[in-house]
Amino acid sequence: MTSNANGRFTRRGGKPPRLDDIAIKSAIREIDMRGALEFYGVKFNQQGAALCPFHKEKTASFRTKGKFWHCFGCGTTGDLIKFVQMRFNMTYPQALETIQKDFGISGAAPTIADQERMDRIRLEQYYSARRYAEMLNHRDLCIDIYLYAS
Repeated sequence: MTSNANGRFTRRGGKPPRLDDIAIKSAIREIDMRGALEFYGVKFNQQGAALCPFHKEKTASFRTKGKFWHCFGCGTTGDLIKFVQMRFNMTYPQALETIQKDFGISGAAPTIADQERMDRIRLEQYYSARRYAEMLNHRDLCIDIYLYAS
């Protein structure tokens, strides 16, 4: 991140992220990691381990946890995008495009209705947190009154 003349932080390269990229990345996070790796040729055993596709090994040391993978043999780790980059020797944008095509992810930006729904949810969360804080302040005031009255 770098600061531009306006004091705003931007990525190296100066361009802000496109909404399409944000939508694609959030859709990729929803993909089941193990299923995606099996789609790309990784074969897991019953214990959930596999032979690492990045180095030769005899004992399975490649595992997934949540949205990440890790090989205990060679020490590499990453998400699905990094796996596709390393497996097929691609750049980051090429890996995004490949995953998008392989799993049928549309690159459409969130609609206005989606944005409004998310804004409503954030606003509700803000007001519920604010009400909770006010309730705690009122409780503290009641406790203070009780203690000083005694």
